[in-house]
Amino acid sequence: TGSGVSMGGASLASLINAPIEFYTPEVLPGPPAANGSRFALYDSQSAAEAGAGGPQLTYVTYFAGPVRGLAPGTPVQMKGVPVGRVSDVRLRYIPQSATLETPVTIRIDPRKLQLPVSDFATIVDLRAAMNDALQKLVYKGMRATLASSLVLPGASGVSLEMVGRPGTAHLVMTEPPIIPAASGGAGIEGALTSLNQVAARIQNLPLEEIAGHLRSTAARMDTLVNDPALRQSLQSLNRSLAEIEKVAVLTRENVGPITQSLRNAATAAETAAGRANQLLATAPQQNYDLGQLIKELTRAADAVRALAEYLTENPDAVLKGRGK
Repeated sequence: TGSGVSMGGASLASLINAPIEFYTPEVLPGPPAANGSRFALYDSQSAAEAGAGGPQLTYVTYFAGPVRGLAPGTPVQMKGVPVGRVSDVRLRYIPQSATLETPVTIRIDPRKLQLPVSDFATIVDLRAAMNDALQKLVYKGMRATLASSLVLPGASGVSLEMVGRPGTAHLVMTEPPIIPAASGGAGIEGALTSLNQVAARIQNLPLEEIAGHLRSTAARMDTLVNDPALRQSLQSLNRSLAEIEKVAVLTRENVGPITQSLRNAATAAETAAGRANQLLATAPQQNYDLGQLIKELTRAADAVRALAEYLTENPDAVLKGRGK
């Protein structure tokens, strides 16, 4: 599915005798259900838990780029914690600008943010409290991003992350309210989009493109900071990237040189990110762009190292392409 691989199952006997299994939770607050009550059936246990009572407040966000794999039911997260689900994904043409945008409707459970739901007399009051909380978070930099898997292509959900510049956006009080999306093309969101585009085309192992994305990130970092140690680390990274491009042309039939070059590039990227992080910690004022590039370079290094490990375990991928 768009949210990744999910497996589940009951006992062997239940699989043989009946396709549906029921169970009763140990803790049941409230009185027993009356005879004749109707109960909704869900596609999975996680979907049932997400839809088990309580208010779900609706919001929308607009992504300008592709949302491959995003579908109703995929999770919405804050700091890695599930807080809701995607309820609708659409495509809209804007005649004024002759562009396409993707409105994504999400539903957030206020209980996941520990809001005292029972303290509010009406859903209007609860909505006002939730809007106030999100308004403050958006002002501090929270944006809607596509939660991405660097192993499986496509979006695995929506993530509300602190990736925007503080004070540059607000919650738009329409119906439903609009949570601004992270800007694409630059910073961490643009980097992840670029890396996922590479991952989506990994069947042909475009090692040259991976090197190009890393080199672009290193070049942007070099323009921000004038530091000899950092420049030396970036030069080492560029040498490793050149080696990747070289072995990609000469030795595609031999996985050994390719994986070693990928590991070297990952190590060089991690070293550069570490030095940049030291500079950021001692800087007299916060450098937002450098902080974003450090995150970008670190994530890219993790992705390259993961690819090296994958090729080590699956050497046939060099010839056959990576399995889907």
